[in-house]
Parts: sequence; C-alpha cells; structure tokens
Amino acid sequence: MSSPYDFDRSTLRGDGRRFGFTLIEIVVVIAIVAVLAAIVLNVSAGVQRRAAVDRVQAELAVLDAGLEAYRRVFGSYPQMSGGAVLLAALNGRAGPTGGAIVQAPIVLLAAFTLREDDPAAPGNVLLDPWDQPYVYQPYTSGPRRSYRLYSIGPDGRDQPATSAGGIDENDPANLDNIYAHL
Repeated sequence: MSSPYDFDRSTLRGDGRRFGFTLIEIVVVIAIVAVLAAIVLNVSAGVQRRAAVDRVQAELAVLDAGLEAYRRVFGSYPQMSGGAVLLAALNGRAGPTGGAIVQAPIVLLAAFTLREDDPAAPGNVLLDPWDQPYVYQPYTSGPRRSYRLYSIGPDGRDQPATSAGGIDENDPANLDNIYAHL
C-alpha cells in the first residue's frame, strides 16, 4: 500500500530530480514569444498602412481618369467643390454647374467606399480607407481650368489652399496628404 508521500520513481531523472520546467525557463519562453509577436504586429501595421496608401493612389487615379472623361463629355470639369459634387458628377447625376442630369455613370463606383449605400443619396461622398471624404476643388477662375483632387490621409487633418490657390505640402497638417491632381 502506498502513502501520500510516496512518489513514482518514473518521474525522476537519473540524478534523482523531477522532470519539468522551472519558473525561469517558462518566463524566458514567454518573453521570447512576446518579442516575436511584437515584431510581427509592427511589420503588419506597416504593411496595412502601405496597402491603404496604395489603395488611395489607385482610387485617385480612377477618379482622375473619370474627371478627364467627364471633361471630354461636358467640356469642363464640375465647377462646384466637395465630395458630394464629385460623386454626383461621376455617377452621371450632375452637370458641370451642379444641375441635375441623367446619364450613364462615368465611373463604376462599386469598388469604392461610400458614406451611404445608395450612390444617389443626398450628401453622399466617396471615402478613402481612413473614412475621410476625398477632396475635390475646381479652379473656376484664372488661367487654370483644372481641379485639385486628393485624400487628406490617415491623420484626417488638412490645411486648405492658400488664397493664391497653392497648397503648402510642408505644413504639418498636409504631410500625409496623398495628391492625384494639383
């Protein structure tokens, strides 16, 4: 009969010590796993940011091409500022001065993120990966008959154009802006 103080000799090493891990060994393994996890998370955050920037650049290129197609059809770019104007124009719902029209969409918007599910919803805008509306500003006077199109980037901050129409790209609020057309 065995007593509670008896132990199974099969759990002993050859030198008489028990099998198992010490507390220090377990802590070292946990520390190594934590360091590896931190490295993986840091790398994946950089990859996600780069993917978002690449997506913005691709979307801006599509919007830029759509605005050029719009100009070929109507003779000018949309003449009012704002994301809702951009969406309505490229969706075939607004003419250059903002008047309502009905035409086939110039850009298929299925791949874009919209604030509302319905592209024709009033005030609806195209959103970048950071859920900020794309900025569309036409030049309606002066020698330039063009527009400014950009994303304000992940920080959500933007320093608007100066009175002369220029953008200070070195302003801290504009450092992460992504421009398609200035």
